Amino acid sequence: MVKERMVQLMNGMSVRPRVDVKLLTKKGVVIIESSATKIKFEGQDAIQYIIRDVTDRKKYDEMASKSEKLTMVSKLAAGVAHEIRNPMTAIKGFIQLLKASKQYNEEYNDIMLEELNRVESIIQEFLTLAKPKIENSYHPKSLNQIIRHVTLLLDTHANYKNCRIINEISDEITIFCEENALKQVFINLIQNALESMSKGTVKVTVEKRNGYGMVIIEDEGCGIDEQSLARLGEPFYSTKQTGTGLGLMISYRIIEQHQGHISFASKVGVGTKVEIALPYIKEPVNIS
Repeated sequence: MVKERMVQLMNGMSVRPRVDVKLLTKKGVVIIESSATKIKFEGQDAIQYIIRDVTDRKKYDEMASKSEKLTMVSKLAAGVAHEIRNPMTAIKGFIQLLKASKQYNEEYNDIMLEELNRVESIIQEFLTLAKPKIENSYHPKSLNQIIRHVTLLLDTHANYKNCRIINEISDEITIFCEENALKQVFINLIQNALESMSKGTVKVTVEKRNGYGMVIIEDEGCGIDEQSLARLGEPFYSTKQTGTGLGLMISYRIIEQHQGHISFASKVGVGTKVEIALPYIKEPVNIS
């Protein structure tokens, strides 16, 4: 491996700046980090090779990562328990009222069904969050077609809210993705935009920028203050009274799995802009 990297560097080829290698020694497995750089030494081309023992650092990083995951699981478990407890308390109360009155009450039944649906929704969101990335479910897809399909799907909801959705698509963009997962993200974000308005327009722009396929969602809603904006994506934090915050957290996770990122910009009383950046396929490819 060392020889190959040196030959590649001397031939002007690009190599990874750092490589980790596991070595078996008398004391056990040691992790070595190596870095190679082409330099000039006494007027001649040379390779500067630096080797570090990073075993302890890797162990610490692994322990820190496990600790962080356990903390997150603990927060999620506490959040799910809290979110489910509230509707279950309401259901229990209405069952006790029905038992006391010994009469059928349609209003009570409707409320209980609504609360049960809420519990089901929370569980479904939690399961989606825990769902692992499945590589073989990723295929080349038209980002433009995904956006057209999602906006068409939400047109009726927009009309009901006295709003409209307009698309501005300037480039044909093909991405490698899990189509249904991305649709879930765009539906969630556009629905959030619609719910922030009593009337107005949601503009969805698709364009290429800095090597990414960009989807920009802009609304004319109430906007989000800076403190709330900084907390978006946290589990069980939502700007909506009945929201769980899991929908946005799931959206962040899906976009990260696609090697992309989400950013928010907002001004209270003016509206919110969401930018989703996804790497796109630069070579022509058949779309499945």
